[in-house]
Amino acid sequence: MHDTMQGDGTKADEHRAAAALANGRHTADVIFTAICLATDHVDDQEFLFAEQSLTDWLPDFRGRMIPHPYYVKPFLVNQAMDARRQLHPLKITETRYETGYGMGTPFELDFVLAPGNVFKRFTCDVGLHPTAGKKGAVMFAVEVNGKELIRTRPLRVGDEPVQLDVPLPSAEVLKLSLKTIADEGSEPSHNLAVWGQPVLKTE
Repeated sequence: MHDTMQGDGTKADEHRAAAALANGRHTADVIFTAICLATDHVDDQEFLFAEQSLTDWLPDFRGRMIPHPYYVKPFLVNQAMDARRQLHPLKITETRYETGYGMGTPFELDFVLAPGNVFKRFTCDVGLHPTAGKKGAVMFAVEVNGKELIRTRPLRVGDEPVQLDVPLPSAEVLKLSLKTIADEGSEPSHNLAVWGQPVLKTE
């Protein structure tokens, strides 16, 4: 609590991540045991999955305000917002996405992944929503544990989706951050960013 109120929150994040890791392992053990009992699972079998949508995870979001139109909540799950605050399906040019985030600028959406060494890559399409204005220009960046791993050029309305494929480092806990950065001179109400089909992959 003291670190959250008086410091930069780093120590508090570390404690939350450690608790999440312990809770995640315990929950996984309980679920695995229940599945084994229900299916007569034997020791040499494994339950495998190739990927998981990032939207299945709850972000570590504590509230903040950014410029219009995302000033009340800086992001939306599986939908986007125009400058009049009307809701729309997630799209970049003509490509529609069932999962992802509509987001304003500047903003950073954090996820604490524990255990972190399950996932090897993060993939996603990024770009501006078709309702974005001509003065919109946004750079998209992905950070892991405070280190920026990729950043796009400024993207504008009408640009084709940029496909991100980011290798993830091996760590007990991963703090994955999706960042939107307004290009210099852009209009905040035109910066209608979209993260389309964000996926965590195990291979």
